[in-house]
Amino acid sequence: MEIGVKNDEHLIKLATVIQRIETAQAKGDGAGEFDFSDLQDLLEEQEALESKLEESDVNTNDEV
Repeated sequence: MEIGVKNDEHLIKLATVIQRIETAQAKGDGAGEFDFSDLQDLLEEQEALESKLEESDVNTNDEV
């Protein structure tokens, strides 16, 4: 359940980043207002969640 909530939060963050890009493109500004560090942060959080999920799966399989 907790991982599902975190995934939802990440999807919202990703949608916000995409919306910023599309708004900048619609204005003709390109990606001037877009901060790629936002995307990098999301990728790092995703990798951390995947690691936790894999560890959880390994621990669950060891208990069975």
